[in-house]
Amino acid sequence: MISGLPRVVVTHWVHPEVVAYLRQFSDPAVPDVGGVWTHAQLAGQVGDAEALIACMADRVDDAFLDQCPRLRIVAATLKGYDNFDAAACARRGVWLTIVPDTIIPPTAELAVGLTLGITRRVGAPAVTSWPSPGSCCPRSVPPGLRTPCSPTGPA
Repeated sequence: MISGLPRVVVTHWVHPEVVAYLRQFSDPAVPDVGGVWTHAQLAGQVGDAEALIACMADRVDDAFLDQCPRLRIVAATLKGYDNFDAAACARRGVWLTIVPDTIIPPTAELAVGLTLGITRRVGAPAVTSWPSPGSCCPRSVPPGLRTPCSPTGPA
């Protein structure tokens, strides 16, 4: 703890703006740019942490909680909590929070965008001629399947 500010450990890299925001009221510990802490590195950070901002790949269970006796809250930036032992957190008085609607709109938007892109061939290169049959498809192609190497052109 620096200057009496609570220690907040972030398990995965976050944007500098997020770190600046956290510094307004805490002493954040964040991995290097693009980084993720290994279990050993994380264990070295959480001993005096009062808060943990965790991601989907993280695991919080009794063994992990044994390493962070001062922990008061686990803020999981994810929809579910399969890797997070809610009962273990509750037994220790540690709040566990999730964001149940965190990825629904962006996932739907991505699915629609990809569907439009594929059906409208957005970003597909302009092809003026196709390879001769068999020149790029070394294995046999099932009957009826059209490939860029098929005499009739792409599917």
